[in-house]
Amino acid sequence: MAPAVTPKRRVVLVVDPDRRTCFLLAQLLGEEGYDVDTALDAEAAIRRLSCDPLPDVVVSALDPPNANGVSVGRFARSRDGSIPLIVVRSHPEHIRRVFGLVYPRPVVFAKPLDFVELVAELARVARS
Repeated sequence: MAPAVTPKRRVVLVVDPDRRTCFLLAQLLGEEGYDVDTALDAEAAIRRLSCDPLPDVVVSALDPPNANGVSVGRFARSRDGSIPLIVVRSHPEHIRRVFGLVYPRPVVFAKPLDFVELVAELARVARS
């Protein structure tokens, strides 16, 4: 009898300068079946993105310290041109226009974040 194959858990990198937000998202996403890495600033996010294996998706505030979400997105795309990026921001309509110039088809969520919508989007990009 062949051993049971455990499905690969998807890895999400959460980037947010607020320690509580990172912890809460990591806990909630973990309960949804994701493995979660966190970074409190862009420098830490880029260090994580420099290592293999890459996360399956990046969820980032636009304005983490030491750089910004655009630089995190650019670096992620330099490592893997298909890695999805979900940006969380107070004014998403402006960000879609600006961010879309450097990161095609950005997914932007408004604050306060709707966790159910985030999980649905993660499931959607996991199927892509």
